[in-house]
Order: sequence, then C-alpha cells, then structure tokens
Amino acid sequence: MRTISKQVLVLLILITSVTFVKAQVYDGSYDKKIMVGYMNVGGLSGGELRFENGLSDLISVGVSIQMAAIKTDNTDEFDKAFSFLSKVDLGSYMNFHLFQSLAEQKNIDLFLGGFVSFKSYGLQGGVKYNFNETIGVYGNYSHSLGALIFPVDDPDFLNVFANQPLVSVGITFNIY
Repeated sequence: MRTISKQVLVLLILITSVTFVKAQVYDGSYDKKIMVGYMNVGGLSGGELRFENGLSDLISVGVSIQMAAIKTDNTDEFDKAFSFLSKVDLGSYMNFHLFQSLAEQKNIDLFLGGFVSFKSYGLQGGVKYNFNETIGVYGNYSHSLGALIFPVDDPDFLNVFANQPLVSVGITFNIY
C-alpha cells in the first residue's frame, strides 16, 4: 500500500508544480485520448491501455484493457490459456468531467464515472493534467462493486479485478 501512496504523491507533486503551462485537458466532443500507464489492483502490479472519446462538453466514453502481473506455474497449454485470461480485463467506461464548468484553469480535468468490464463493475474518479496540447499525465482510482461475468470464488478461474480497488497513473496523448 505504501507504493500506491508514493505514486499518488508523485502525481500530485507533478500536478501542483507545473501550473505555469496552459493547455486544455478536455476539449469536449472533439477530445480523443490514448492513455498508457501503470496500475495496481488489490496489491498486484500491471499495466493498462485506455482510449477515450469526448461526446459532449461534460461526458466522455472509453474502452480500457488492464493486465495484472500474476505469476503462475502452469505447464499445461490449456491452463496457460486460462492463466492469461485471469490476468486480463477488458471494459468500457463513462466519465463526467466536472472541472470544465467550475474553473478557469483548463489544464486540469477532474472526472467521476462508472465502468463495466468482463470481470467487474463499479465507480471511478480521477484527475488529468496536460503539459501542452499533446501530452499529459493522469491518475485514476476505480473501485469494483462486484463481479460481472466471472465469479470471484471460482477455484478454476482467478478474478483479481472484482471487489478490489484499482489505482492507475500514466501518460495521456491527445490524438486528433
């Protein structure tokens, strides 16, 4: 848990120390972003890739894929395939961007939303900060409220994403 705290602290320092750069984070219906980052779900590290598309000035939708680094010692080919599926989660989300109407600063974006994936569903919130028109950083906290398709207590299939908090930090790239 200390690793997560350090990462969140580093992200907050980045956000507060680079306030002299003016770049709009969320451009509404013309906004398209690719996000790549580190994630931690229930104490397991991994990576994530997200694509987000703005629908209006306040709403965006996106898809995400997360992969947790779970060490397994399966030698059977059939078990290896299920082991890979245990590590990966694919989902979609909707965010409501709050800071657009609340502040003058356009380089910070606070958002709240919900997500649904193959393995869980829940709520999320976070912050994005752009250094310029192309690149920025983000921090996201998601909390799963339950399992969706794959049960948590199945002994043959490990679902590490359900009923767990997920913290992610990474880099955003605006695409046009």
